[in-house]
Amino acid sequence: MSRRRNASGIRLRDLLAEAGFGLTTKPMRTFLTTMGIAVGVAALVATVGLAATTTQAVVARFDDLRAREVRAVAADARELSPDLDRRVGYLPGVRSGGILGPPSERPVPVRAFPDAPSLAVPLMPATPGGLQAALASIQGRSLDTASGEVVLVGGDLADVLGVQIRSQPTVLFLGDLPVTVAGIVESVERSSDVLGAIVASPELVERVTQTRGATVLVDVEPGAAQAVAAVLALALRPDDPDAVVVQLMPEARGLRSDVLGELDALGLAISGAVLVVAGLAVAAATMLGVLERRREIGLHRALGARPVHIGLRFLLEAAAVGVFGGIVGVSGGVIAVAVSGSIRDVQPILPLWIVGVAVVVGIAVAVLAGSYPAYRAARLDPIEALRSL
Repeated sequence: MSRRRNASGIRLRDLLAEAGFGLTTKPMRTFLTTMGIAVGVAALVATVGLAATTTQAVVARFDDLRAREVRAVAADARELSPDLDRRVGYLPGVRSGGILGPPSERPVPVRAFPDAPSLAVPLMPATPGGLQAALASIQGRSLDTASGEVVLVGGDLADVLGVQIRSQPTVLFLGDLPVTVAGIVESVERSSDVLGAIVASPELVERVTQTRGATVLVDVEPGAAQAVAAVLALALRPDDPDAVVVQLMPEARGLRSDVLGELDALGLAISGAVLVVAGLAVAAATMLGVLERRREIGLHRALGARPVHIGLRFLLEAAAVGVFGGIVGVSGGVIAVAVSGSIRDVQPILPLWIVGVAVVVGIAVAVLAGSYPAYRAARLDPIEALRSL
């Protein structure tokens, strides 16, 4: 029966009413404690949601690039056609293509002035089509088929060397060879090692470093990668297609779990720290409430309340803080994920399971934090409690 009393005459409804009264005696303290739990829960929800959203965006971008990228490796760039960019561009489904890489194994000493300290930097062979296939953003002008002793500088390397594009030509020294800087590669979507290298024609790279290998990068229409890969070797070396190794980008099967794992580890560590702080706040507030209500506890004990009832009352107060904090925190986390997705123009993703789990975590943290103060309250001697101020 719902109205059945225990041996001391205290009903669960009475305990709930007393717990609610205890929460309202210090409303500001209760509010701040609840917000502590809410912040921790919101951090947990936002971590999972932002990690899932970011992973989806990264994998989608990776899959998009994979579907539009084909590479071919040749042992000697001299054996490739001089008009390679044009020949590759004629293939059905190709947007652009040309040589880009690999970086020279032997770095070259690069100086901004003849007597300045040198910096060992790799050279990277490239043609205009290769840079275009890498979706490179270039300040200044790109290479051309008659580049000669003209180079591009990767954006990261340009910052180190202090290279800027001005109205007057900028000169660098590759060893003792002066070269003119035509432009700075500010960003690329493929072959990011360009940003830390000197980009030059294959002929110049071979002359300075004796590097002859070449990688042909091809940007294709979505879905055309397989078809282009099937004929690319023949287009590059019609006399000996087997001398060219054609490569497709690997699938992103493991990328999602890798990215999600890294983001979750970082985010969960942050949200865990916040929840620990929130739990300490609940414990401190509950302990303070126990000390302030010693006489009230003694009076309840004198009227027949058992220690378990006193402890249960404070646990109910902590659980209520966890419930409200969990609900507010979940709402805040959902809003954070939605706003972040809107700002970044990506589809926000939030696993449904995290909503229930986050509320349970909030309640668990609050109850665990309130357990010791509740134990202390239950252990108070009623006589000493009534004598206290």
